[in-house]
Amino acid sequence: MGVTLGDVAREAGVSLATASRVLNGSTRKVGSGLAGRVRDTAAALGYLPNAPAQALARATTATVGILLHDVSDPYFAALARGACDAVVAAGLMPLVVNTDGDPAAELRGVRMLHAQRVQAIVLAGSGYTDPEAAARLDSALAEYRAGGGSVAAVTDHGPEYHTVRPANRTGAAELTRALLALGHRDFAVITGPSRLRGAGRAAGRGPGSAGRGRGGPARVRRTGVRVHPRGRPPRDGLPPEE
Repeated sequence: MGVTLGDVAREAGVSLATASRVLNGSTRKVGSGLAGRVRDTAAALGYLPNAPAQALARATTATVGILLHDVSDPYFAALARGACDAVVAAGLMPLVVNTDGDPAAELRGVRMLHAQRVQAIVLAGSGYTDPEAAARLDSALAEYRAGGGSVAAVTDHGPEYHTVRPANRTGAAELTRALLALGHRDFAVITGPSRLRGAGRAAGRGPGSAGRGRGGPARVRRTGVRVHPRGRPPRDGLPPEE
């Protein structure tokens, strides 16, 4: 049988309640000297804290929830890896939830993570264009935050969340310039599902992004880029006739 909290308390010469306050967390603080003795004793005995007991004492768990649209997608896999590494480095445990980009599944995921009393939730996918779906998700997150939880988002989910905004426009502009330098002039832009925010903003990711800003359209025309209506490729792979 492993080392118990009672073993630590006896060895440190303190009550079980004091040992629990030190190792499991409590609003009632223990003096630094006594707390240090309890921690040193726990380390010497090889005591492994009981996570459920800590959760009861703290009303939260040492976990962080990460909501992804598709964990098998290389983009989301990279996000998951980075988020998990950061969470583990902070001494916490990541819980990854796959939503398939479904607002209802994401809402269920938020509520499940809230029920698990995670310390924070990371929204790693784009927001939704459906205002009702977005409102339901915001409402669930507001309830979670009201209980002390923290929310972070990758891409824009609204001003109320801590947000990391990928440099999509800059990256698209650099890619476009590189393709122009190679002599390419006919482009097609493939966007994501229309239910996701930003999916239809081709101007920020397509060839036009190289010429955004003052005089953007004229700058694009000077490059010789051909913009095909509604993304239709030129017939037989050749540029349309003038």
